Amino acid sequence: MKQYRGSVIFIILALLLISSPHPVLADQQWHYQASAQVTQPGLIETVLPAGVFFGTDGIAKTPQLDLTLVGPDGNPRSFELFWKGDTGPRSIALKPSRLLFDKKRMLVWEADAPKDLLVETIRIDVDALQAMGTAKIEGRDAKGWHVLAENAALYSTGGRSAAEITIKPAIYEKLRLSFKGYDKRFRETTLPVTSVTLSGKNAAQDFAEQSVPLKFSDKTDERVRVLSATLPGLGLWIKKIEIATEAQFQGTWELGVEAVSGGKLQFQKLFSGSVATVGTKGALLEIPVNSYWGMRSLVLRLDSGKTYVGAIKSMAITVNLPRMIFYADKAGTYQAQTGLGSQVNIQETPGDKERKISAVVAFSAMQENPQWQPESLLKKYAVAGGPFDGKGFRWRSRLKVGEAGYYRLVLNREASLRAGFGMLRIVKDGLQVPYFSGPSEERKIDVAAAPEYDKNKNRTTWTVELPDRSADLLELTAESAGIFDRVVQFEVPLQGRAGWQVWRTMRWQNASQTPSVMRVSLAGLARDAMKLRITMEHGDNRPIELGKLQASYGAPALLFLASAAGEYALYGGNEKIGAAKYDLTLVQAHLADVLPKTVEMGKVESVGSAGFKNVFLGAFEDKSWGLYAVLGAVTLILMIVIARLFPKTENDPER
Repeated sequence: MKQYRGSVIFIILALLLISSPHPVLADQQWHYQASAQVTQPGLIETVLPAGVFFGTDGIAKTPQLDLTLVGPDGNPRSFELFWKGDTGPRSIALKPSRLLFDKKRMLVWEADAPKDLLVETIRIDVDALQAMGTAKIEGRDAKGWHVLAENAALYSTGGRSAAEITIKPAIYEKLRLSFKGYDKRFRETTLPVTSVTLSGKNAAQDFAEQSVPLKFSDKTDERVRVLSATLPGLGLWIKKIEIATEAQFQGTWELGVEAVSGGKLQFQKLFSGSVATVGTKGALLEIPVNSYWGMRSLVLRLDSGKTYVGAIKSMAITVNLPRMIFYADKAGTYQAQTGLGSQVNIQETPGDKERKISAVVAFSAMQENPQWQPESLLKKYAVAGGPFDGKGFRWRSRLKVGEAGYYRLVLNREASLRAGFGMLRIVKDGLQVPYFSGPSEERKIDVAAAPEYDKNKNRTTWTVELPDRSADLLELTAESAGIFDRVVQFEVPLQGRAGWQVWRTMRWQNASQTPSVMRVSLAGLARDAMKLRITMEHGDNRPIELGKLQASYGAPALLFLASAAGEYALYGGNEKIGAAKYDLTLVQAHLADVLPKTVEMGKVESVGSAGFKNVFLGAFEDKSWGLYAVLGAVTLILMIVIARLFPKTENDPER
């Protein structure tokens, strides 16, 4: 009997596990989720929480999210996302529900007003050869009837005409128009009104605007308050940031992100501004953003100078969020989950403007799956590229990966500045390794400059040798110490002939003995410009010297998931194929807040299959034996040719 009872209990437990509405694997797959309770079936409307708003591309603005709606039975449901209702202009002809003459013999035109139109103007068409009159317009709302316009003039000469009357913009339940007409002798008569047209804007839902509190760290960096926070989602549209301080802030601020540079996180400024007035909001500081935010990091630097700010009490962002519409086929818990690889679009306006919503619900706070790890994406999606065909690739760099994980590869100078950067492939064991592009890293190159000083004119020129490149340089920097005020002229070589032409001019000042850095943007500089000349007139002052001349460029960064340790390779230089497109981009948003490990490029070497031209050019690379072999062969051939050109002597026994 006991054995029978034990078997029954075991069977019941097994059935409960099998019939569970939440599949066991589902809890190990999703990254973030929020839940909504639906009490009865019907068409449901809700606002998507910021915590499950994850754009599929953290680098560029995108209308697509990685989002899945899971029903009470654990199966995915269909849904729609849209930003706001259609608030565009619209006109509608008003059809009278009642026509009558009142006690004052005025024609009264009464009609139901559309419930979804914000009425702004009323157009009245009159059909008569010669007519004039007045109109009284009344509107009814929840509080009763209100006069919107009175004694508005209507007239027509020579045929049909119309009068357009502007009223207070609002949504009305009913409209009543009373007309009084006059003939040419100014005697009262019936005014032949043919139509009444309402114009205005669609009364639709605007953006769902929410204030989201942030958890933040508060540090001081050389008297500058640094507030750092991780945003709850990725790709949010931030309207403003609100910071509550103990005392009112006055000074300058910088807003940006923490970006990986040199293998570590560093501040990257995106916006800046200042607060010079004493506002009415007291200790509440508002910083306008009105921009898409492509990363989860948010850093605010506050410099109040010598004024007191005190403790930072709170920090919040105001964001625009999309609305979600779905049909609940049964009551229960519906979960919005990220990390499952479903890519959905956000529409600008609702797909069906006539649908009736059964209920409006709210999502709970966001939850993070504690079992989610970046490496689990490999097991879940089997993220692997197709077979690799090395034909057409001109160079290769070996990558040594110590262990499986998430990696960031920053291209070195040679790979960044040479042609064919976009045609890259990461390869392991003959298969492509999917990757996506991350934020580039600014790197500097020391450049040589030959100074020439003209004593008679007290003028110095520096001829700067620029690196060979296929990508744009960012800026040129140089240092000089001392107190000075100079006008610096930058010149580029003339096209097709000797000489220089002025390219850019700037003023450079330094009011202290500490070194000053000159920065000039190289945007717009032709890629084939190999030299840049700097000219500086010293006037009656002592000449100054330039030091630490450097040119900076954006080194592209690649992010990839390595499934195992071993030797990988980066191939590039194939100009006949396009940029790689991998399925990994569907889930890259969930890796945006993960600090990747760093892998370094090996030596860039020529690939034999690239053809004779590439091998020949590779022989002339720095410190290559090929240079000496080719020169030796050419010398030997020239000696043989020259020897054959000389005439043979008379003592030659062959003569």
